Amino acid sequence: MKLINLQSAWAILLCFTLILSSCSDDDNDSSTPTDGEQASFETQILTLVNEHRKSLSLTELSINQTAERLALEHANSMVDLEEVNADGRRDRIDQLRETENALTVAEFNARFYTPEELVNEWLDTESNKNLIETEKFAEVGIAAVKDQNDRYYYTFIMFDLRN
Repeated sequence: MKLINLQSAWAILLCFTLILSSCSDDDNDSSTPTDGEQASFETQILTLVNEHRKSLSLTELSINQTAERLALEHANSMVDLEEVNADGRRDRIDQLRETENALTVAEFNARFYTPEELVNEWLDTESNKNLIETEKFAEVGIAAVKDQNDRYYYTFIMFDLRN
């Protein structure tokens, strides 16, 4: 009889724990993208741009940590302001020149697109296409940040190095 009561107590405790676990607050707000989701968008953008560059026999762009950090800071700023802008662009360029020995820097900012739509839009815009197809660019930083309304803001910074 005691064995049955002990088993019942354990079963009740287990059920109670499961109920509490399923009702607990989730720190992952659905409007906040996961690191994996953002990284996936950033990887898709880089892959699409590099596929286009390879089709023209250009070298692939590689991720630069400083440019990546600057892109993320700026994309977060655009989310906070709820607008696409180039605020602080000169500072980002100066920082890349000082810390990464950058010579020419190009920056694209956008929102509301999927990675495919974004890259297609850039390639349909003559000035952006020309920059993407510039042979000397070698390094890139990409950020994709989702706002509270599930809209993505993007910053794409690429540059070449001084010789």
